[in-house]
Amino acid sequence: MKGVGPKTADCVLLFAGGREGVFPVDTHVHRIARRIGLAPADADHETVRDHLEAAVPGRKCGFGHTAMIQFGREYCTARRPACLDDPEACPMADCCDQVGVYPETGVVEDPAAAHDTDR
Repeated sequence: MKGVGPKTADCVLLFAGGREGVFPVDTHVHRIARRIGLAPADADHETVRDHLEAAVPGRKCGFGHTAMIQFGREYCTARRPACLDDPEACPMADCCDQVGVYPETGVVEDPAAAHDTDR
């Protein structure tokens, strides 16, 4: 349908259509999956979706999607993730690759850009 993007279509399938195993990818999910290391740093939305759908049990995709959005809003924001000020402030600190986050310098960049440079 014109005007319906992949995330909206996936949300309809998952939440209204009852289709397990669909993991919608919005900007929070895209950023976090690459920053944490769940998907390649340079992955596009579809590749992130493929990695998450392979790793997350189908019945947990809805919870995973909403939890990642909340995590992205509260802790792993685009410009100032919690780990930048205090690594202990992030509940995922012990398992995060921090791709594109450099606490020693305060720099935060898109994981794909971090992938292209040697920092």
